Amino acid sequence: METGRGPSGRVVKRFRSAYIFFVKENFKKVAAASTKKNGRNKRAKYVLRELGKRWRCLSAAERCKFEVMAQKDRARWQREMRERNRPGGPSGQQLQQLPPPEDDGQVPSPAGE
Repeated sequence: METGRGPSGRVVKRFRSAYIFFVKENFKKVAAASTKKNGRNKRAKYVLRELGKRWRCLSAAERCKFEVMAQKDRARWQREMRERNRPGGPSGQQLQQLPPPEDDGQVPSPAGE
């Protein structure tokens, strides 16, 4: 999957997963409750480990909220990529389309034979 410049000239950001939305929403809460204060990197490592445990323990109903957020973000990404790749799109330039690969019906042999 590629990234590129979108309609406004900004880079089209890749979509986020449900887990990323979960981490984004809960990181500060878990970090505040963290008793590990041995250093910033160790604390972040602890918090992410704890969030991973919590994510695995979530029920399907609890995950649903984050799955919906991820689906919306993926739709946003697909829409922006379509706009970016549209011929005569925002940059006014035609994108070169590569021809589809020729299928000669032969199965490629494994390397080394």
